[in-house]
Amino acid sequence: MIDLHGFISEYGADWIKVFHPPVTSCDEFNNLFPELPGSRAKNLFLCDRKARQFYLLVMEDHKYLDWKHISKLAGRRLQMASADNLKEQLNLDRGALSIFALVNDPERKVKLMMDKDVWTADSIQCHPCNNRTTIIAPMETIRYFLSLTGHEPTIVTVSA
Repeated sequence: MIDLHGFISEYGADWIKVFHPPVTSCDEFNNLFPELPGSRAKNLFLCDRKARQFYLLVMEDHKYLDWKHISKLAGRRLQMASADNLKEQLNLDRGALSIFALVNDPERKVKLMMDKDVWTADSIQCHPCNNRTTIIAPMETIRYFLSLTGHEPTIVTVSA
């Protein structure tokens, strides 16, 4: 299992780190820090109807989620997973979800879906598994992180 704080210490020395009051939504964060660089990622924890298969969808925060489209891409009807599902699968509370949460999924039970615009961005804004800190991490480092966790993203197009 990867030590997230060790990973950030080793690779994130030059990353922008912003410490802030706890936030639980993108709008709340954007009101506090409207000018930060990087793709403003919205992270959604999704599941199938019976909560047997879970997905982390990372998309730009200004985009609209077309449930039919994303369900078709997943090959099953998706819905928002519950806070209990989030706690059980990734050991996180609401508001702390980000791509770094996959460190808590060593068995790779959670499938990663990433918006093409986030995947091709130079950097991404994300939480290091708490909602009191935001970091701007280069996407090349995020790709390396994913290679360490073994999570292969499915790149999807999410409409604006």
